[in-house]
Amino acid sequence: MKRIRKLFLTALVCLAAIFGALGFSSCSLIKENLTWENDGVLYYQLSLDKESYSVVGLYDDSVSEVVIPAIFHDKPVVSVDGLYEKEIDFLGMRIREEASSWDNLSLQQITISDGVTSIGSSVFRRCYALKYVEIPASVTSIGDYAFYNCSKLTNVENGNGVQSVGNSAFAYCTDLVSIGLGNSVQSLGDFAFAHCSSLTSMIMGDNVQSIGNSAFYKCSALSNVKLGDSIQSIGDFAFAYCSSFTSVDIGDNVKTLGNATFSYCSDLTDVVFGKNLNAIGEGVFAFCPNLKSIVFEDTDTWYRANNSKDWENRSRGIKTDVADADVNVINFGSTYRWAYWYKL
Repeated sequence: MKRIRKLFLTALVCLAAIFGALGFSSCSLIKENLTWENDGVLYYQLSLDKESYSVVGLYDDSVSEVVIPAIFHDKPVVSVDGLYEKEIDFLGMRIREEASSWDNLSLQQITISDGVTSIGSSVFRRCYALKYVEIPASVTSIGDYAFYNCSKLTNVENGNGVQSVGNSAFAYCTDLVSIGLGNSVQSLGDFAFAHCSSLTSMIMGDNVQSIGNSAFYKCSALSNVKLGDSIQSIGDFAFAYCSSFTSVDIGDNVKTLGNATFSYCSDLTDVVFGKNLNAIGEGVFAFCPNLKSIVFEDTDTWYRANNSKDWENRSRGIKTDVADADVNVINFGSTYRWAYWYKL
């Protein structure tokens, strides 16, 4: 009997967590230990050193446009946050989970004033009506899942100060058409723009050094990408299923391409590898049926390995000629599709 009761309670906890995550819970929300202030529109939280504020959510859930100010109570506003732990009362049980105080179905426009330096993780992830965001040059980081699943977001004005874009920061922003990353951006996180199915163009600044795994996964409309001159590594599946890609020019500073980086790019026809490339993961061009040319700027001493261990150790590989662009298509597309490649 005790075992049955325990299993029943466990099932209730799981159901509560699922309903809460999906936003369908009718449980009462209990906010505890939140020392927030408000101006009638926004919530603010004073920093521990009492020198600055963070904007941490909407006080008025009915507004469609908000301006994140630079000053509140004569102190600087330095960040936009809003994650906190909440407790829900579900059938007499108190269950604690993570929530965002920005969850909203009315908010359509956000303007962030100059002076704010960061946008926190998961802040706007459930702002399903959000269409426009203006980010000033003072913002240096956009957190993980910051705009995740903002499916109506079409326009992001970036002030060119952002240095890092977090994991899944804009994933599933299905109406986003274009975005420019300024010269300050150094890294794009995993899944940063994944499933942005309306995204047609992307201009990366000259200081981007790494593109994370699946960063542009299934961006099916993406046809124009300008890769910055400082990119050194492109992660696994970074551009997989970008079915509108026609050509790719890998810059001279790129050293590593991950596994299946350009797999399932069905319209891809021409590829040029820069002279400093020295490692290519397996299946990098798997299932690219229209590929016609793969050109290596540096054709000396390339080897193919049968497994990732030999690839990482740069050992036991078979020397392979990559001078012929047509033969390369056959090798990468079918004959040695799942081989790992490295240069000595």
